[in-house]
Amino acid sequence: MRSNGPTFVVDAGDLLWKSSRIDETRLPQQRVKADLQLRAYAESGVDAMVLGDSDWALGTDWIARRISDYNMPVLATNARCEGVETLPFVRIEREGLVVGFMGVVGRDDAGPCDYLAPVPALTTAVSDMGDVDILVVLSL
Repeated sequence: MRSNGPTFVVDAGDLLWKSSRIDETRLPQQRVKADLQLRAYAESGVDAMVLGDSDWALGTDWIARRISDYNMPVLATNARCEGVETLPFVRIEREGLVVGFMGVVGRDDAGPCDYLAPVPALTTAVSDMGDVDILVVLSL
């Protein structure tokens, strides 16, 4: 696909688990699976992703370490996560096309993060990212 023109790989959340809770007996196995998924995303070159409440079920500290270890471009335009490396937006130029990505979560999908009102957060991100050809909002 990438040979056909500018291509972007994104994910809008709830990739790593299917619900907001994981039974303690299944947590170790699911973390192994989720780690493989994140590693594959990192190696294939994911451009932007959002985390949903089911992703946070793996544990905030665990998620924070994986985001850092794999240098994942996790967007949280309207959420602030203490100790977790998230970005309000990413701006990517590829083959002359400039695309801005933002990630919006609902109040129930913010997990352990502080939820912010979406419209003011998006307005600030758009202003801060500068000129883009296309603007993409990833959301659950």
